[in-house]
Amino acid sequence: MSEKLYSISNPIHKQTIENQECRMNLDGVKPVEGYMVSFRSKEHKINVLDFNVGHVDSFIRSNLDLLHNRNCFVGTWIDNDIVYIDISLNISDKDQALIWGKANGQICIWDVKKKVEIYQLEEV
Repeated sequence: MSEKLYSISNPIHKQTIENQECRMNLDGVKPVEGYMVSFRSKEHKINVLDFNVGHVDSFIRSNLDLLHNRNCFVGTWIDNDIVYIDISLNISDKDQALIWGKANGQICIWDVKKKVEIYQLEEV
């Protein structure tokens, strides 16, 4: 199992640095539609200068229970020199994603197709 984890950790790290973000499941699949909603308390922050493949691999190993679901993805993004890494669930229905986001204490969800944040959680 560790060989597979390492093989996905590398592309997640590389794409995070190159594209300022990445979303990928354990099979190496990236979502193309739907809405990404983070799990409560499954976010980790790392200074961008310290961020390496080992951080990704360790995060994956710590969250295997959730990541075995193919609709769960490792998500990364960079904001103000901080790398955020989390576990996100891909939900196809926007209303359900908003409800799930609010239930998990999120401030927004991510529209995969439009590549925008949606902040309508307070309306749910």
